[in-house]
Amino acid sequence: MRGAQFRLLMTTDAVGGVWQYSTELAGALAEHGFAVVLAVLGPRLAMPQRVQAEALPSVTVIETGLALDWLANAEATRAAADRIAELAREQAVDLVHLNSPALAADAGFNVPVIGVAHGCVSTWWEAARTEPLAPEFHWHRDMTARGLRACDRVIAPTASYAETVRRHYRLA
Repeated sequence: MRGAQFRLLMTTDAVGGVWQYSTELAGALAEHGFAVVLAVLGPRLAMPQRVQAEALPSVTVIETGLALDWLANAEATRAAADRIAELAREQAVDLVHLNSPALAADAGFNVPVIGVAHGCVSTWWEAARTEPLAPEFHWHRDMTARGLRACDRVIAPTASYAETVRRHYRLA
């Protein structure tokens, strides 16, 4: 840690529940002296989201315009991961918090990385479908597996989902 304030880069989706999770966590961390760089992936923030984010002390919001991994292809996801790693270096952060562990697969982060497994295409498919994962999603399953292994720590919202991720991706 450099100086008095610990700097964290956290990715978030502009759509879905990850946005709410990220802003609540960023606000709580800011209350404890952290400086948070919130890197938004996906579409531009809606005005209410922008107002919500701007009200958070010690939180810097960067709308990246990068693709969300679960809506993109492998090439766009790798490009997003590379840009997030570059942004972490530019912002001189002490820690990266990825709300999509797939982003850790091939990117060269120069600081520790926490991956949060909120959900993924492959575990959703396993729970909701009877047939095997469609071939067009194999790249995402493989990238998520590599990303989970590349993270220094992985967090899941529940013990049950943590076990699902551990089993599905054959993690230790």
